[in-house]
Amino acid sequence: MKLILLAITVALLQTEIFGIEADETCTAIQYVELGMSGMVNCNFNEGYFGVFWYNSTEYTNTGPIIYLRNSEKDGRGYSSGEFDIYPNGSLIINNATLQHDHFFTVIMLETSTAAPSPIFIQVVVSVKPTQVYPQIDSCGNERICVSQVRRKLDLKCRVTNARPAALLLWLVRTLPSDLNVTLETLLLEESLSHTTIVKTTYSIQSLSRFALLMCKETSSHQVLKQSESLILLENSLHDISNITPGLKYIEIKSKMELLCSESSMLYLAWGKIMPDGSFSNLAYSIPSEQWNKTVYSGTYHLGTKGSLIAFEVGFQHEGIYACLYGDGTSEYQTVYEVFVYVAPIPAYPVVDGCSHVQYCVMNVKREGVLTCSLKGVRPPVELEWSAIGQRSNAISFSDKKTTIIEEEGRFNIILTSKFYITHDTQTRLTVACVVIAHGFETFDLSTQLDLLYLTDGIVVTPSERTVLTKRGVGLPGIIAIVLAALFSIAVVVVLLIYCKDTDGSLSKKTLLKQQLRQKYKNNCESFLPVPFLQNSVYQIQQLFVDGGIEDISVRSEGKAVLPKPLSSYRDILKLCSGTEQIIVEGDPGYGKTMLSLRLSYDWCTEIDCDIDVFILLKMSNLGGIKSLSSAIKKFLLPHDSMLSEGDIYSILSGSSSVVIVLDSFDKYPDASNYGDTFVKLIMTKQILANSTVILTTRPSLLPPAIPVTAKRIRLNGFTKESQNKYIQNVITERQPLQKTVDELFHTSAILEKICQVPLFFTLLVHITFDGCQSDQHDYPSMTSFFRDVVKYFHCSINEELEHISQHRNSVFKKQHFRLEKMAFKGLSKNHRKIFWSRKEFRHKLGDEFYNHCLNVGIFFEEDIKERESESSPEDSYKFISWVRFYHNTFCEWFAACHLARLAEKLSSNELKRKLKNIDPTNPQYVYRFACGLSSAAAEKIIRYLDSFKDGQKLAILCTLEQQNMGNRIMDTVKNLCNSPVNISLHDGRLFHVTALEFLKIASTKKIPVKEVWLTNMECSFKDSKKIVLKSDLELESIDTLLQLSIVDVGRQFSADDFLGLLRYSTSCSQLSVLRFRACILPKHVESCSLPEHFVERKITVEWNPLQDNVWFKLNLVSGKWEHQQKELKKEQYSQIVEYVGGMSK
Repeated sequence: MKLILLAITVALLQTEIFGIEADETCTAIQYVELGMSGMVNCNFNEGYFGVFWYNSTEYTNTGPIIYLRNSEKDGRGYSSGEFDIYPNGSLIINNATLQHDHFFTVIMLETSTAAPSPIFIQVVVSVKPTQVYPQIDSCGNERICVSQVRRKLDLKCRVTNARPAALLLWLVRTLPSDLNVTLETLLLEESLSHTTIVKTTYSIQSLSRFALLMCKETSSHQVLKQSESLILLENSLHDISNITPGLKYIEIKSKMELLCSESSMLYLAWGKIMPDGSFSNLAYSIPSEQWNKTVYSGTYHLGTKGSLIAFEVGFQHEGIYACLYGDGTSEYQTVYEVFVYVAPIPAYPVVDGCSHVQYCVMNVKREGVLTCSLKGVRPPVELEWSAIGQRSNAISFSDKKTTIIEEEGRFNIILTSKFYITHDTQTRLTVACVVIAHGFETFDLSTQLDLLYLTDGIVVTPSERTVLTKRGVGLPGIIAIVLAALFSIAVVVVLLIYCKDTDGSLSKKTLLKQQLRQKYKNNCESFLPVPFLQNSVYQIQQLFVDGGIEDISVRSEGKAVLPKPLSSYRDILKLCSGTEQIIVEGDPGYGKTMLSLRLSYDWCTEIDCDIDVFILLKMSNLGGIKSLSSAIKKFLLPHDSMLSEGDIYSILSGSSSVVIVLDSFDKYPDASNYGDTFVKLIMTKQILANSTVILTTRPSLLPPAIPVTAKRIRLNGFTKESQNKYIQNVITERQPLQKTVDELFHTSAILEKICQVPLFFTLLVHITFDGCQSDQHDYPSMTSFFRDVVKYFHCSINEELEHISQHRNSVFKKQHFRLEKMAFKGLSKNHRKIFWSRKEFRHKLGDEFYNHCLNVGIFFEEDIKERESESSPEDSYKFISWVRFYHNTFCEWFAACHLARLAEKLSSNELKRKLKNIDPTNPQYVYRFACGLSSAAAEKIIRYLDSFKDGQKLAILCTLEQQNMGNRIMDTVKNLCNSPVNISLHDGRLFHVTALEFLKIASTKKIPVKEVWLTNMECSFKDSKKIVLKSDLELESIDTLLQLSIVDVGRQFSADDFLGLLRYSTSCSQLSVLRFRACILPKHVESCSLPEHFVERKITVEWNPLQDNVWFKLNLVSGKWEHQQKELKKEQYSQIVEYVGGMSK
């Protein structure tokens, strides 16, 4: 050994003048904490001869303090216990003292004869301060605070008892870059440590109310756990009272949410502008820090992106609210004037003497008085009498008197007006009492009535009889006049009887029901599930099968949304008391239309005999239609029906039980002008208030301002039982087919998930049974499956697929591109089309290609009645032939082919401009298919979608359409994983399945996942590596997950569930933070019951029950919750339980 050390010494003397510094093997400067065991880290390759450590740079005349040779340790430092050495050659200082604060030298010899190369390493003994972050004097113990100033403020920030001294700067935060405004730095030295103080004086610009300053530690070796503290300075002299607000009407007892801005911002502040112009602060937020502060935590809350929320609005919430937000260089304002409104009861004007709900007939004289009233409304509105129709000039109103009575913040409005009928040519006039609420369409209410009166030539008054006598009219003349009067009265009586829904009206009602039933039976008795299979004709009761269906409007005692499974579609109508609105939500292909047809079939066959009249309308047909009666007349009744639109409305108004089904709001051409449509009047009960309305749509396209009382139903697709039932209903030789389908699912797990969508399962079953499927069974994506479906359609006319492909390539290719372009254009907001003119389609596609697509069922023709002109009589119709795709998913497929080609050749900016008129939340299949068709297109499309609010979910679905995860797609996956992945209850099962698959890929590919949010997914614990989500889906452990956040509004977790989730978190090897929001967790847990590895890894558990800025942290030693190192008290916990239990979504 002595000979080896001597050889090293000689070699070092020869190379001393070349003193080699630390390289990539050893970091040049390394830190060890005073009084702790520390490591001077070097990572030498395995197989070396020896590693020798020296206590200074003067290594030539001293021996090593410790060395490792052939896996054997020795040296005086090793013998004394002062040092140790790690197998990779790193030096271990067992108890760091100030004596170790100097340079060390290390030499590694690969062989016993190798030339030594010394590496010099500076070891710095550090002292950790007790504080966690820089301390701003004006903030006390808070890392982030708000301080009000008058134009300028002297600020100090410090780090005490640190070694080496911390380096601090004062910075003004701006989005482009932070600006250094440090004026002075003080360094106070003590025996073992140092205190650093930085000062600045900052003046807020006169044009801004706020400025965000940051005290930041910039030491090369960070001594604090959190390097930044912030202070939001508020200039209390800044005036914002001269801003014009936007109007916001919010129903009493409902949730108020005021949006601030979608723009990027550093800070925002909400306040209320008081009558004297002062600004009363309500809440502050610094989004980048996820920091919120509410001044009145029990009243106001901050939501996502800084929206201001009040859960149950009262009259005290009225006023002017302002959100001030800025990027550090400019400041902006969003201002609302909030009015709390109360809907009147009943929800329409009440006419004295009118017994019907919103329509009646009154027998009147030439002149008289009409009175109508609106009760319990807020804000006060105006009432007005007006005449309706072409003969509106036949009546005049005068001496209008309005009385307003206030009762507990609500108003009773009473309007009394005289009327005078000025013309004798008509015995029936329609008038309305109309609510005038300037700029407030929610109160667009009215009540209509028909006035029936006797003309002057018929009514014989005493004065008229006197005049006749004076003229010498004898008895025969008087008798003639009386007989004429009696005859006229008889006519009027007949009219009155007709208008009062007695025998005559009942016969019209019977006629209407007969004609509706005939229409629905025709719709339900002949179905082709796959158009080219002409021999496979079924009835609706065979094709419709109950799938997964649940009521998502059910609320627990804590008012959190808890979906309730329904046993059958028939339970939907059982939810109603008779005058409800029901929203049925389902993704494309989930059977919304089939459900609507099945309900109509039940009414036709009197399965639902409690329903008096049943109306089913396709909303795709209702563009430009002005009334429900007009839609019924046009689309549901025979061309020669004698019923008028007035007859239809009278029948519906007087019926005891009316169900109106509006199918596919997501295809409604007038959806963008919803506020001006009759659909809105029906949904808000402004007309036909006694009816039940069922509206079907996609989850992403709900009507605006859904009433809080509306029931919401969600279709979840086919279960295994549903699939088996469907095969049993439609296939006679079901056992062989069932086996074939099961084998296909076994071969392709993706196909099994795809076929949870009823449309896709239906196509698979019928095509498989027909023997037309291709040899491909392992479908890796939805795109690959649907590509085969389209091929089946093209090859369906008993021709070989190869021949059809050659024919299409030679003759149809150009026309096919045109079809794809037309489909793409039809999805645009500006040119949105559900159907096209047959003449237009045939002209653009050519006769041969048009006939081919028509014959194979890609699209079909439909004759629709159109009124001759606006001025023509209501029963004057002509038929026009339209063309629509077999299913909207086919339209999206052809549009996707066009989009894929566009995306390949366009730049990202050009593609963005091309897609600006296509809503990414509606035709989602077009994006998924396009990404599956082209990897080059996928990269651009996914990047485009991820730039949208809530676009990440669709981007994830698109990512999994790529069969080959190349480098560019993997980069896209990494980008998606850099943002939180949110799996919410309202996303639908298909997205849940896809999102779990996406996370599995990220874990397998070792891609870090920043955060996963599980929102109202009813998480329960299964075993140490699985969480069970809603619908029995399982989230397996994700090795690359960094943070898991669980939001379960109003839910109370049991101790077992909570500890189970802690155990799950230990199976995610990189997880460091577990967060819970808006739920109730156990007040404490026994520390001994905490998972062992959980405590060892020091996983942070945080709980934010009230969705404000107060986060409780679980003390892993005591098992209790703490906020700012203060234990959660029993009284506080009780308040949390009471408040969170009462949360409503």
